[in-house]
Amino acid sequence: MENVCMDAADFRQLIGGIKEVGENTFEPGNQEAFDALVNAENRNAIRVLGRASAEDKLLLAAAIKGQGKKIGLVGEGLNDVKAFKFADISFAMGTGLALAKESASMVLVTDEFESSIRGVMWGRNIYNNIRRFLQF
Repeated sequence: MENVCMDAADFRQLIGGIKEVGENTFEPGNQEAFDALVNAENRNAIRVLGRASAEDKLLLAAAIKGQGKKIGLVGEGLNDVKAFKFADISFAMGTGLALAKESASMVLVTDEFESSIRGVMWGRNIYNNIRRFLQF
């Protein structure tokens, strides 16, 4: 299977929407369809999800989390608050709404995507150093 660039509406139809199963806990409508799309041979199948809303972002996050993986989300608006609470770590843009900044795990001062990558790098480094110290 090749890399897939799909519209968010097509992705939503393929996965079957999102179900809320508890407070801040979500599942995709059809986890098996997502697993088939992103199988072991083609883990990075989805490269671009165009015209995605906050609900689509939450659906993608729930499908990835359904595979037992950790997720980080980047956003700035009021619609992203629900997804921020669901994600393992969330990044709010510095120019975003105050409510988004309050519900995010980390606030990025600049709105450059490179800043979020740098933040993840630093977070992993700190986590690994703490783990090494505790093992020592």
